[in-house]
Amino acid sequence: MDGFHAPDASSEFYTDKWGTFLSGYAPIRDEEGKTVALIGVDMKVEKVLAKQQFIGSLIYIIIGASIIFAGLIILFFSRTIIKDIKNLTRVSKKISRGDLDIQLPLIKSKNEIYELNEALKSVIAAVEFLKDHAEEQQKEQDNKE
Repeated sequence: MDGFHAPDASSEFYTDKWGTFLSGYAPIRDEEGKTVALIGVDMKVEKVLAKQQFIGSLIYIIIGASIIFAGLIILFFSRTIIKDIKNLTRVSKKISRGDLDIQLPLIKSKNEIYELNEALKSVIAAVEFLKDHAEEQQKEQDNKE
């Protein structure tokens, strides 16, 4: 029996005339650390099973709550990302129609969507430059004629 060396518990229930139990044992040591006695404790099977059922139920509750929490986090971030993408799509469509008098959306996160927003700023600046340059060329052409 390992109870003489360290605390131990039986791995299976046993039944006697007083009921069905699970037993645990622990050594009692003197001042020098030598085992001088063994103490045993019996726990009724009903208590053991109730504790196991409680722990099992608690695990399912924790897993369920974690799944719901993770789902809410995913929903929040996906909505934020989708909103930013829709705003950038709207701006891109305006640019493609030649409307350069637009306000780019404010992207707070420093991710790929932010980089896309910054790239659109460069595109707008380049298109405005080319448009101004083309207008100047047209004016010079008109003045020559």
